[in-house]
Amino acid sequence: MDNMCAQWSGTGYIGNPTDCTSWGYCKNQELVATGSCTKGEVYEPQSQSCQYASTTPCTTSAKETCAALKTAGFVAEPSDCTKYTYCFGDGKSETQTCPTGQMYAANNNSCVWGPTCPQDTLCRFMPNNIFVGDPTNCKQYLQCINGYGMDRLVTDTYTVLAARKNLFGDRAPLDWNLMKMLNHVYLPRPPFVH
Repeated sequence: MDNMCAQWSGTGYIGNPTDCTSWGYCKNQELVATGSCTKGEVYEPQSQSCQYASTTPCTTSAKETCAALKTAGFVAEPSDCTKYTYCFGDGKSETQTCPTGQMYAANNNSCVWGPTCPQDTLCRFMPNNIFVGDPTNCKQYLQCINGYGMDRLVTDTYTVLAARKNLFGDRAPLDWNLMKMLNHVYLPRPPFVH
């Protein structure tokens, strides 16, 4: 979870990608605390709270999630973007594969062309509607919406480099001023870090 906090300049709770029952707390781009939900609960990142395991899908394993769910529904396969699992609500499940070239999109329970794989993004463990640095490209950032990372490209290289140095040193995930301008929304300016 340390690497996830390093990509987010905000403060708050994140989910643990290897354990649905635990969470971390990020502050100043560092993991400052960890904890676990009580027995029978899993951490749900979008609401930043512990929820009953029987009604909240777990994202570390589709089969484990289905075993805990008491209602029927679809679950994305965390390890393979082309697969999804249908949970029957009785502990049983069936895994299916999308047609060639398509990926499963959990937001509309269907196989679709062209999106990035939501299972591979740190957004599925982050709070809703925040911006985080793209860990694979310092010229991009992700807007986390309902567990999915929407790529946003920053085209002004000078602004990106200057913002990275002035605001965060080498750990800056993105340019906040440019992001405000591109998205026409107010974003708080992160604190200065040496």
